Amino acid sequence: MALEIASGTVRPGKTFAHQFANNIAAYVVGIRSFNLSYGTGTDHWIRTASISLSPSASGQQLSVNVDATLVDSSGNSMNVDDSYIELVALAWTGVADSQLLFTNVDGVANGSSSQPYPIPGTSTLIDTAALAGFDLSYGNSNHQILHIAARAGVSTSSSNVSVTAAASMYDGHGNNVSTATVDGGLIVNCDSSLNIQAIALPNLQNNSSDARISFGSNYNSFLLLLTGFQVQFNGNTDHNVRSFGAGLILGNTGQGYAEVNGSAWMQDNSGNHQDDGTSYASGIIIGYTSTIS
Repeated sequence: MALEIASGTVRPGKTFAHQFANNIAAYVVGIRSFNLSYGTGTDHWIRTASISLSPSASGQQLSVNVDATLVDSSGNSMNVDDSYIELVALAWTGVADSQLLFTNVDGVANGSSSQPYPIPGTSTLIDTAALAGFDLSYGNSNHQILHIAARAGVSTSSSNVSVTAAASMYDGHGNNVSTATVDGGLIVNCDSSLNIQAIALPNLQNNSSDARISFGSNYNSFLLLLTGFQVQFNGNTDHNVRSFGAGLILGNTGQGYAEVNGSAWMQDNSGNHQDDGTSYASGIIIGYTSTIS
């Protein structure tokens, strides 16, 4: 049995495929970075902005269909070549581990929780959810944008865990979306024999220096997952949108440490961009040994 990792950058409408070394017993997928864009030289209002990951597994093979939408009410839609989703997949392969829970949960409404999942043990060592998608829509109308945000979290009891959602998109005139849902990648570990650790990252926004995250000396490999983002235009004023996104960047690493930066961004074609004081990317960093098995 082993923890195996795969990642890749995928254009909307395409499929990510990866063959692991062993048969997949459990898996979860999340987002490390994304950008949705109408294309260089054009900006528009937004009716719907969304990302959806649809994973499936058979034997050693994992496939993830990647869909995204950026559209207004006048027929303007996303430029696929200027848009991307960088996803990360964690797979537990070989013999299943009954104290490990990997699963993806779709369509959790803003301010709500998903169905509860039994905690797979008596002592929870990792209990987190990665952002795996979102759906923000005004329905039949469209508006300029001031603010966009989505975050996946967890809610736990003594025996169950659920994915929680916070999502919003609005303009500067009181118009809010009618649909606001989040998809989450749930990661729960109760197996103390697994040499794996997850640490929540601070909200990151183009920091002048990378945040240094310390682990135990035995950790030598690291992966990043977004848990959420918030992006808002400067001047507290709404504008057309050319593109928006968020992402995490892994910097220098060494035995027992990793350095991380990140940001959320949004711009139009008139020089307006995100306010770095109110915009950020949030996430988790997972440390593991490259020989974990």
